[in-house]
Amino acid sequence: MVDPNNTGGFQTGANQVVVAAFFSTARGECIAYSNDGGLTFTDYSNNPVVVHSVVGRDPHLFWYAPSNYWVMAVYDGGGGNGVEFYTTPDFHAWTFRSKIYNGFFECPDMFQLPVDGNTNHLMWELNDGSSGYQLGQFDGATFTPSTPELPGNLGSGFYASQTFTSMAPGDPRKVRIGWAQISTPGMPFNQLMYFPTELTLQTTSNGVRLCSAPIAEITNNAEFTYNWTNLTLSPGYNPLAGIRGSLFDLKAQFSAGSAQTITFTFQNVTVTYNASTQQISCNGDTQSLPRINGSVQLEIIADRDTIEICGNHGQLYMPLPANNSVGNSLISLACTGGAVTFDSLTVNKLISIWPGSTPGKSTN
Repeated sequence: MVDPNNTGGFQTGANQVVVAAFFSTARGECIAYSNDGGLTFTDYSNNPVVVHSVVGRDPHLFWYAPSNYWVMAVYDGGGGNGVEFYTTPDFHAWTFRSKIYNGFFECPDMFQLPVDGNTNHLMWELNDGSSGYQLGQFDGATFTPSTPELPGNLGSGFYASQTFTSMAPGDPRKVRIGWAQISTPGMPFNQLMYFPTELTLQTTSNGVRLCSAPIAEITNNAEFTYNWTNLTLSPGYNPLAGIRGSLFDLKAQFSAGSAQTITFTFQNVTVTYNASTQQISCNGDTQSLPRINGSVQLEIIADRDTIEICGNHGQLYMPLPANNSVGNSLISLACTGGAVTFDSLTVNKLISIWPGSTPGKSTN
């Protein structure tokens, strides 16, 4: 994270100092700092700052403004899996505050969000490596949950996610990125990351829940954009006919009408919505996606090794492995049983983010 007020006294030049907290094998939780924007780091001379009695790792730091200090939420396996909390005003002297024995394992993350955008109604979220989370309150020392553990995603291969601690000035979003535990044979890297999502707390029929929706910046890599409004889809009609590619961001809002199923096909991967059961299925994974005020909102990101499905503005977050190996192929949209009305349908054909690619802004 950035230490804008130089609370640790590490800053030596004009750049704001960047502080990193990390687990050092056989030492414990450690601190390093950078005065060149993160190009190089200096190991803090009095490391480690936290030593676990049995096993622990993966510190997450954040600034707790009411008490004017930094908080470390860190996994600790001594006496039962859970999260310990330490505080410090300056990164040098650390004080143990509490531990919650909630069974959480590895890679904790913790942050505060408004409920339904109401800044007078704030809740804290604490999650572990699986993205399973609890909502509750935090007083700077102790986390008091008000919910049981809830699933942070309904897909597979999503692990060890972390939120960005420093956004651009004036950007209030809480953005998270997760590790996609997916094999990537033939590539010069091992595994990859899912697309970043904006996190919000929304009141649902089941209570307040954490919601994840792709960040708007995905359109920065749109080569072509195709738009429809008030589209009637009937069996046998494919409005996407002729659109060819391998990377897509599709956004839709529809009411099922008399249709039994609505199927989106990207290369050799299909996403099917069953109107009667109000469920969505892909790659053998089926999840509930109920209509809200008579319609369904859906966003699907199709990449070469992943397909990410978000429904009802993030109330459903379903990241999945996918084998989009066909290459530059056609995509399709189809329905069975009857017609379905799309209030809106947008298909962004994306280009690669590999070096040498230049994002296009053309619309076709």
